[in-house]
Amino acid sequence: MEKVQISKRYLLVGVAAFSVILVVSIIATYFGKSCSNTELDDNQLNRQCKPYMCRNPSFFQEWADECPTTPLKTTTPMPAVDVRLPDDLVPIWYDLEIKPYVGPNESYGEKAFTFEGWIDMHFNCAKPTNKIVFHQKDLHLKFGNFSSPNDPDLKIEPYFIFDFEKDFVTLYFNKNCKQNVNYSLGIKFEGVILDKLYGFYRSSFEDKNKKKHYLATTKFQPTYARRAFPCFDEPALKAEFSLRIIRPKTHVSFSNNPIADTQPYDSDWEIDFYNRTVPMSTYLVAYVIAEFKSIWKTTDKDVLVEVAARPEAIDNGEGDFGLEEAAKIIDFFVDYFDVPYPLPKSTQISIPDFNSGAMENWGLIAYRETSLLYNNVTDTIANKRRVSLVVSHELAHQWFGNLVTMRWWNDLWLNEGFASWVEYLGLNHSHPEWRDLDYFFVSELGPFVQDSLESSHPISVEVNDPNEITSLFDGISYGKGASIIRMMNAFLTENTFKKGVTQYLKKHEFSNAEQNDLWEALTDQAKQDGTLDKDLTVKLIMDTWTLRKGYPVVTVERNYSENKLVLTQKWFLLNPENGIQNTSEYKDYQWYVPFTFTTKSEKNFNFENRPIWLKPNEGKNEINLNNTDEWYIGNLQHAGFYRLNYDQENWNRLIKQLEEDHSVINPINRAQILDDTYNLGRAELIDQTVFLNITKYLKNEQDPLPFTAALYGLNYISTMLQSDFFISSKFENYYKSLIKPNYDKNEWNETEDANELSLQLSITNLMCKFGDNGCVYKAWEFFNDWKTNGKQIPSNFKTIVYQTIAKNANDSTWIEMLEIAKNTSENSERLRILRSLTHTQNYNLLKYILSLSYDESVVRRQDMTSIIIDVANNPIGKRMAFDFIDEKWDDLLKKFGDISFTLANLVKNSFKNFNTEFELNSLKNFQQKHPDLGIAVNAFKESLETVSSNKRWMDSYQKSITNWLN
Repeated sequence: MEKVQISKRYLLVGVAAFSVILVVSIIATYFGKSCSNTELDDNQLNRQCKPYMCRNPSFFQEWADECPTTPLKTTTPMPAVDVRLPDDLVPIWYDLEIKPYVGPNESYGEKAFTFEGWIDMHFNCAKPTNKIVFHQKDLHLKFGNFSSPNDPDLKIEPYFIFDFEKDFVTLYFNKNCKQNVNYSLGIKFEGVILDKLYGFYRSSFEDKNKKKHYLATTKFQPTYARRAFPCFDEPALKAEFSLRIIRPKTHVSFSNNPIADTQPYDSDWEIDFYNRTVPMSTYLVAYVIAEFKSIWKTTDKDVLVEVAARPEAIDNGEGDFGLEEAAKIIDFFVDYFDVPYPLPKSTQISIPDFNSGAMENWGLIAYRETSLLYNNVTDTIANKRRVSLVVSHELAHQWFGNLVTMRWWNDLWLNEGFASWVEYLGLNHSHPEWRDLDYFFVSELGPFVQDSLESSHPISVEVNDPNEITSLFDGISYGKGASIIRMMNAFLTENTFKKGVTQYLKKHEFSNAEQNDLWEALTDQAKQDGTLDKDLTVKLIMDTWTLRKGYPVVTVERNYSENKLVLTQKWFLLNPENGIQNTSEYKDYQWYVPFTFTTKSEKNFNFENRPIWLKPNEGKNEINLNNTDEWYIGNLQHAGFYRLNYDQENWNRLIKQLEEDHSVINPINRAQILDDTYNLGRAELIDQTVFLNITKYLKNEQDPLPFTAALYGLNYISTMLQSDFFISSKFENYYKSLIKPNYDKNEWNETEDANELSLQLSITNLMCKFGDNGCVYKAWEFFNDWKTNGKQIPSNFKTIVYQTIAKNANDSTWIEMLEIAKNTSENSERLRILRSLTHTQNYNLLKYILSLSYDESVVRRQDMTSIIIDVANNPIGKRMAFDFIDEKWDDLLKKFGDISFTLANLVKNSFKNFNTEFELNSLKNFQQKHPDLGIAVNAFKESLETVSSNKRWMDSYQKSITNWLN
């Protein structure tokens, strides 16, 4: 009876499916030719195609996001949708073939910017089930074949059942599959090479003759592989991949493994056969079809390293530095992890249009051009350091993330946090003169602030739908993740930490793991080495840092009569008006805090000092001292992810020490003192003038590291006060008095030390921004010499010169700069000029450059939001940018709504300087007007809290700082 019912059901499904196919075929005949035309303008598309498509979005998924939407009238939360695949079937091997038509209509007609392919999915029946469920999104699928040689009675019904909400496709068997038996399913598929920056998408570049060249590339993290081929698109479902790419003879292809063979396909096409990969997650699969050139190098450890890019970039030598960095750093990580590089080659490929800095595809790392290419004539020291840092980060992933992958996206921080820490180790190996290990603290101050907001989130957090997953790619996963891993490196010691990580990698290689697996490996190693107290485990400690948001402020007060330090901890929240401080949740938030300290007489600033542990619910800790007449400093080299507050007497002693001889205190701790007092002031735990009193010593500070931390606080205060001309001018004069000694020392003569040069550039930029006559005059001198005599502006000073001229020039000079930018073929130089033009003080010119951010013939889509943010950071453009984002929000959501970082960064960085009641209400009204905030919903929460905190700061400190300045 059951079999008969099943047969009838599928007969009905088959008839229904045939009817749907027939209807779609008729529709395609009527609409197909015009609707598939990629050259239609919006009016034609709306008139000819959208009315039908929007009534029938399941038939035309690739255009569904073009349809008008009706805002929801209810705020009732929808029940969570389970988007996880069943665990019945496990993929073993994908045999994949792709044929992309990489070009416009004149090259390929109706197939322009489309692709077709075939996939054989080989899978194992882990649990008996009567169906196969896998992922697809916006693909046209056609059943091919099904093979079950070890279970010949198992048949499959060749009809796809789609769940568009979950991106699921289901096919049913005639009975349950047999446990531990292997099967295979063959599917033909077609899709569109997207004009977005994810999935299988298109990019382009112009050569020196202005000829446009198209390429197709992939970006599958986190859930975009399903847009390119049917698959089990979850990180734990690792499988091997065989790949064949059919490409035009004019192009070359790249993928995770080397090409095994190339054969003719027809007169204009060839087919590349790639070696079968090791087991890997779908999001790490990658392929590129482009007219690119490559350079290679074999490392000392026999790893073939390649850099691929536009031919002109390779010919100009712009890939040479990236190649050298990759070769050095990959060998360093082989030694650091004590695990061989797992693949036969490592290709670094630069993509003209790329959303993030880079993507760690295994064996084929894709980069934004500015993150891989370096021109030693035109680029800056910042560009050079950027290339080194990003290359190091992505190569670290080849082990931590690719060889061992998180089981699910809630542990994304394991991938990104770890890579964000060891990138500094790789960089320090390659360029120890840059002191990047010292600079880690000041480089990660942004996440330190973000995590002090009530709107923050735990590092490890449950996520379900793709938007939630995408939103995890933020400063918490990267910056805080890196910071707490660095903290472990300190309290376990580097030697124990390294050996524990190696143990973890070897145990879970080519598989998946959770954070508890890492904690177990590190605890085992720490117990062997005796570097962790017997009553502690890494899990016990680290769960307090990963499963809850925020971090503590440790208050250290000296009992001077008994010569003791008394330590307490509480949750540090930046906004004094937070809504949680009087709740039980606030009181219950406690951490295992590794506290280290030194005194004036000891001056032991060792990074690996064994800590005193502050434990949850202990109330207070007491430490006996030997001397009552000296200062003390905690959290040595800021190894721990927490802030410190002292009794006023100790603050006074530290201020006195900084004024008399600041070199006695480690530069990282000098930076920490500046950053802590600035943020403790914002939180109203101390007065903001404590920070200002400490900054007085900066006139004598020569180390760029503490100066970098100080600039964060000084720039914030300067920005907050800029609406009041009188107080703003007074503060700028004070600010200039702090930085002028360093400016006068070098002026516009480049220093050789990279960190001193970075500080010199920051200070020179500030002096010109504040209108210093000598600084502005020098900028004009460089600019006029370039325009009149063709003498190149020193590359490191270009941005300062461009910004200064744009701010002070007349309209005709500004327009002339714009034309220079438009006619510049090198995108990094074009963007440098365009972003500088946002510094104009002419409202109409600023409005014009803002409008150009949407012109993709001038600004690449990947750079659009940078222009908008720069306009927002111009005092006269703050409201202008807000109105622009408000007007364009729905379109911005279409362009970037599925992409990590972009929208969230746009929101946070465009509104971060709001500080009035009117601006706060504007943000609230924006949320009501636009109920769909997409993946930027958390960024809006953060922005609301930031603006509220800014407003509170103005109410609390504007008057007292005015008095202090007087």
